Formats: sequence, structure tokens, C-alpha cells
Amino acid sequence: MTRQPLFDRIDERIARDREDGDSAYFLALTLKLEYLTKIVVSGMIACIEDDADRCRYSLEYDLVRADSIGKWVGTLNTALVGPPARFLIPEARGLTRDITERVGPGDWRYAAVDDLNRAARAIGAETKPLKGKAALKQFFEIGAQLRNRSRGHGATTISQYSKSCPNLKRSLDAVTQNLEIFRLPWAYLDRNLSGRYRMLPLLNECSSFDYFKKERDEQRPNGVFFSLNGQFDTARMVRVPLIFSDSDLTDIALPNGSYNCNAKTFETLSYVTNKDDRQDGSAWLKPPETILVKSASLEQAETSLLRLTEEQYAKLDELEENERCLFKGAAGTGKTMLALEYARRAGLAGSKVLLICFNNLLGNWLDQQIENMEGVTAGAWYKVARRIIMDGKSAEEFKKREHKEQKQEGWGKLYEELYPLYYGQSISEPPFDVLVVDEAQDIIKQSILDCLDLTLRGG
Repeated sequence: MTRQPLFDRIDERIARDREDGDSAYFLALTLKLEYLTKIVVSGMIACIEDDADRCRYSLEYDLVRADSIGKWVGTLNTALVGPPARFLIPEARGLTRDITERVGPGDWRYAAVDDLNRAARAIGAETKPLKGKAALKQFFEIGAQLRNRSRGHGATTISQYSKSCPNLKRSLDAVTQNLEIFRLPWAYLDRNLSGRYRMLPLLNECSSFDYFKKERDEQRPNGVFFSLNGQFDTARMVRVPLIFSDSDLTDIALPNGSYNCNAKTFETLSYVTNKDDRQDGSAWLKPPETILVKSASLEQAETSLLRLTEEQYAKLDELEENERCLFKGAAGTGKTMLALEYARRAGLAGSKVLLICFNNLLGNWLDQQIENMEGVTAGAWYKVARRIIMDGKSAEEFKKREHKEQKQEGWGKLYEELYPLYYGQSISEPPFDVLVVDEAQDIIKQSILDCLDLTLRGG
């Protein structure tokens, strides 16, 4: 069986500790949970490209100072669905979808979250039962709760450990075996004095790295890399600067906080040997807000102001747990930004999203904002309705009827009558999974709702 150093040694520790009893076995499993979480977070952040706001730097700055696994999970959520997600390498969007897509029973991701949730509840963690669908990002959130609970927050009994371990083990196995980022080739590259690289496989078949064994002109720092497309492509060889090892792969260590500004170092920890060490942290010395980027354009500066508050992020989490939500607020409270961000998240998770409003000016602005959003259609409702019909096979017939009727009827009434009539002739099935409505008070009337009912899968 092929060695997989990224996980082999932590699994060997789990097997040894299991012989010492259920409490030791449980502790070893939670160490793997924390180890796995940090590997995923480090890998996903490494997929963020350089930008004027230095999003990747900001996240790495936080991680080398993070003193709890909860902070790592918070950083992962920011990378997946916050502003940094706009700068993900295009080939990495599938990795994001793997973690953020909401799935139901029958999908391995749902099973992994459900098993971990059961493991957490078995030791007294106050996690919520799953409702309908789940996203794998909940695995990491529940994992942080379980880890915190197991670190002395309450007297856990041996029987609780015994009950928790099977679910915890099954959940960890599902993630390590199926998560897309762990199906990619991972390797450690070490450049020798001759200028050639020594390649040490860490995970999966690594022939895509063979190029480095012969090439002297390629300039890469020593360290851990993975190949985004699983093939030879130097542009998609992602270096993961927050995972540390050496040319013999004697151990693998990850940041563990305790940043020292004077020494410019931070602590790293091996989850196999429990060895702690110090790493050079001079690359993450300056706070992100003190770094001036002279090339930032006015548009980039404007974009940097479009940030969601913690309260709004909490509301977005509510949306993920409920299929239907209504948010009310006065003008200027951020409802439109909330709608845009939710649409973007849902699109990244693989859903086809329709974001609409009533007003043409606002609709045009929304359409501009979603230009680079995957899976999102936006605009004023009547324009979107016309676009849907005109993309279908009844377009010419619809245009004739539209021209004739428009002279006699009001514009809104015209589309409310013609859309249901021609929709079924043009579209074989509803094109959208998710509906987001801004300024809903102007659009919620029965005739429009009937049209929207046809447009949304499941009504």
C-alpha cells in the first residue's frame, strides 16, 4: 500500500493510543480533527491570489497568531464566503463548492457532518440537530465545539468517550478519503545545491511534480505544495506556507499561535510527536491595515469599503439554516449588500440563483455587481422575465405578441400575463434553485408570485 505521509503518522498515533483505552483513543482522534482542520484551512487560503487588499496576507497574519481552533474555523469561513473568496484561483472554486454546498442525506458530506454532530453531542456539546440539508463547513464548526468541550469544559466520562469515538472516527475517515482537496497530489519540494529539486510525495500519486526533478531554472522555495489540477502545470502548483516539514519528512508541524513581535517568530506544533518549535514569522510582522498598496485603484478602494458587519454575517448563517427568510430594515441598513452576498455564496455552493428587484436602476446596478459571480442572474424582474423568454424557443412568437399587446396594456400587466403563457413553451424545467428578492415590498403581489413560482425549482 502506498505511503501517504500527510496522514499516515497521525493515523499510526491513533492506532497506538487506542490500545491505551477509550479516553486516549478519543484524545488522539480529536488531535487528528484539529490537524485535519488546520491542513484544510492552510490549503484553502493558499489558493487565494494576490490582490490590492492583500486578503491572503490578512488571513495568514491572523492564523500565525491564532490561539484556538475556533479562530482557524472563523478564518476558513471568511476565506470561503467572505471578500477573499473573490480572489480564489479559478481552479480552486470546486474545492470551495465541496465545502460550502448544502447537501442532503445520501451524500457523504451530510453523513460526515451528522456523524461528527453525534460525536459532539455524545460528550455533552450543545450542537444543533441537523435540519434538512448540511454543508461540510459545519463539520469544521462542530469540530471546534467538540474540541473545546473535550479540553476540560465539563467532566467527560469514559462512557461518553466510548459512545463518541465510533462516530468521530467514521466522520474523520469520510473527510480524509473524500474531500476534494485531499484527492489532489501533495508533495514536499526540496532544492539541493545542484539546483535540482528532490520531490517527496505527501499524498496521492505525484507524477505531476516529476518536472521539478530535472528542471534547474524553476525557482520555488522549499516547502509543501499541491497540484490544483492533478497534472503538470507550474502555474497551478500551490505552495502552502503554513505547513512545515523537512527534506526527510520526519515530522509535519502547523502554526499554534504565540506570535512574538520582538523575536518575529511563532509557535508550531506536531500533532504526532507533540513537539513544539518556533518558526520565522517576519513575513507576517506588520498588521494588514498598515500596509499601503500604491497601485490600488479607485474601484478597488470602493470595493474594500463593501464589507459586511458581524451581525450581517450572523444573518447570513441564519439563511443557511432556513429555506425561507424575510429581513426587514430601514433604508441604508445593508439589506441590498446582504442580498448580494447571499446570492454570491449560494452561487459558489453550486446553486443557480435569481436575484431580482423591481426598480430598473437598482436592477442595472445589481446586474453589474454579479458580473463575476458564478451561477447568479440579477436584474429588475420584468427585464429578467423577458430575458428568460427570449432565450427560449418561443422568442419570435413572444416578440410579436409583446409588440401588439404593449400598445393596449400597462407594461407590468403585459408581462404578468405573457410570462406564464410563454414560459412553459420556452423552458423545459425551472432554471433557478434559489430566489433572492431585494425591495420585496414592491414586488410581492400575487400575479408576480405566480410567475416566480414557475421560475424556481420546487416553487
